Amino acid sequence: MKACIEQLFHMSRDSFNVWSDSGEALYIAKREGVVGSRFRLFDASGREIAFIKQKIPSMRPAFILTIHDQDIKVIEKHKLNGHGYSSIEELGIETEGNMDGHVYTINRNGSRWAEVRPADYGGTVYEIEYSEGSNTDELMAVFLALELAVSVR
Repeated sequence: MKACIEQLFHMSRDSFNVWSDSGEALYIAKREGVVGSRFRLFDASGREIAFIKQKIPSMRPAFILTIHDQDIKVIEKHKLNGHGYSSIEELGIETEGNMDGHVYTINRNGSRWAEVRPADYGGTVYEIEYSEGSNTDELMAVFLALELAVSVR
């Protein structure tokens, strides 16, 4: 299954949509506040799924993802080769690949959970491919938090 998003996280945008590859609206993310990055993620019916806020002050980009009434820390890290990756230890999540180029895999507990890459039809549309049966609410919240962590560098 695939979800699509246009123009990944320009922090000046107030909101953006996530839709299925068939064009159906799935989620909307809305920015709030002025200081730091803060977004709320809603499903298509308007139900709030998650809240992501930048942790300020912080030595390196860090966000707090609130999902299922739990606050979870999201940290962007760097490997020795200079490539960035992010992790959410409490959920067993780590990325591998080129996060700056939006071509990466999201692994959960050591297994592939989703892949992010530019969409085949070009432009500034990116797709998130995931297995049927995945918890898409949780996946989209994690995806948003990971992208935000990279975007504030």
